[in-house]
Amino acid sequence: MSITVVWRVRGENFDIAQFLLKHPELTPGRVWKKGERVRWKREPECDSGVNIPFCEHETLDEVMVVVRRWLTIWAKEFSALRKRGGQSELDFAIYVGVEDQFAVKICFEPRDLLRLARAGVSIAVSAYSVGAEEA
Repeated sequence: MSITVVWRVRGENFDIAQFLLKHPELTPGRVWKKGERVRWKREPECDSGVNIPFCEHETLDEVMVVVRRWLTIWAKEFSALRKRGGQSELDFAIYVGVEDQFAVKICFEPRDLLRLARAGVSIAVSAYSVGAEEA
C-alpha cells in the first residue's frame, strides 16, 4: 500500500498568492482562485486555495514521522494562517484496486490527532481506484 499526503490550504478570503510568496520552499501541485470554473465541477470555486504534495510512503508509520516533524516546524505558522483566513487539511490518499495495494484501514494515534487538532489541521482520507496496469 502506498499513502500519499497532500496539504490543502484554503479559505474564502485567503490570499493564496501572498501565502506562496511568503513560503517559496513550498511547491504547489494545484492552485485555484475563488470564482474560477474547473472543467469537472459544475459550480465555480467557492474559495481560493492550494494543494501541496507533502509526502508518499508505504506505511502510515513512515508518513506520521514526516507529519510530526511538519507539525513541529510549522507550529507558529498555523495560527497565523488561520488569522489570515486560511484553513489547513491533510489529505491522506490511499490507492486501492489490486490486492497488494488494498488497505483495510488506516488508524491514527490519539496523540497525533490531538496535535493536528491543536494546530487547527483537518484530516481527510481519500481512496483512489487503480487498475492492475497502474500498480
